[in-house]
Amino acid sequence: RLVGSEMCIRDRFGWNEDVVIAAKLIGIPVVLHCHNGGRILKNNLNLRCANRVLTCSKKVQQDIVNFDLVSSKSEVLYNLVDCDKYRKGKSIRVELNIPQDSLVVGTVAQISHRKGIDIFIEAAEKSLDKHPNTIFVVVGPDAKNEDDYVRGIKKRIQEKDLVNNVRLLGSRQDIPDIMATIDIFMFTTRKEPFGMVITEAMAAKKPVIASHVGGIPEILDTEKKLGVLVKELTGNEFSRSLNSLIENPAKCEEMGLLGAQHVANVFDKTIIVNQLEELYRNLVEGNKFEK
Repeated sequence: RLVGSEMCIRDRFGWNEDVVIAAKLIGIPVVLHCHNGGRILKNNLNLRCANRVLTCSKKVQQDIVNFDLVSSKSEVLYNLVDCDKYRKGKSIRVELNIPQDSLVVGTVAQISHRKGIDIFIEAAEKSLDKHPNTIFVVVGPDAKNEDDYVRGIKKRIQEKDLVNNVRLLGSRQDIPDIMATIDIFMFTTRKEPFGMVITEAMAAKKPVIASHVGGIPEILDTEKKLGVLVKELTGNEFSRSLNSLIENPAKCEEMGLLGAQHVANVFDKTIIVNQLEELYRNLVEGNKFEK
């Protein structure tokens, strides 16, 4: 009764184009879910067939060239987070051989240039000068086709004698437990359409420091004290923000609580699913949008 297609905006949509066109021809509503910016051409068949175009953040809309072609049938549908799942995580410090009295700063991201793991390592190196008992953990796989970058990260950890304080844990399936294990979440990405791991960390009541890029400012409202945004993406700036939080435990606790409340009110799966179901229902019933 309805066709949904997830894709990235490019000069020409190639994802499920045959299905989208067939659905349009027989009167089935079509919804496109877009997670990246790009350029729209006027003759793009997918966009002409679409009843609704959903983006995962306002920033993605801003990054779409010729967005006016779809603005009248577009809206933001943020990525959801299962708040209950991340509230129930259990610390696994014993398993990871992390002392109970150590402060742990973590991130969840591929070891890639885009995710700024080099910035994370540099910030760790600088913060350890003031807070030598801190442990930094990176959870995520080595990026494909970035072998030189990955080797450089691992070489830097060895050469800077950071092996006791910086842990590369690889891919893991127990992210809620990882979130429960860390004290501060730090996300040094250079580009991000939304930032789902940030909402996951917030759901786990963790204070967050993140790059001021992409859709992240839509999650971390600094005026509401929901997190710390870093505009200059350098190890120095992240280290400065991190040291400020480390030295203010009360602020960390307040930020964690406020962030968890905000995520539960805005990004929880029940809220986002209800929004999507309402949109689909209106399309199917033909009460709100044209077919």
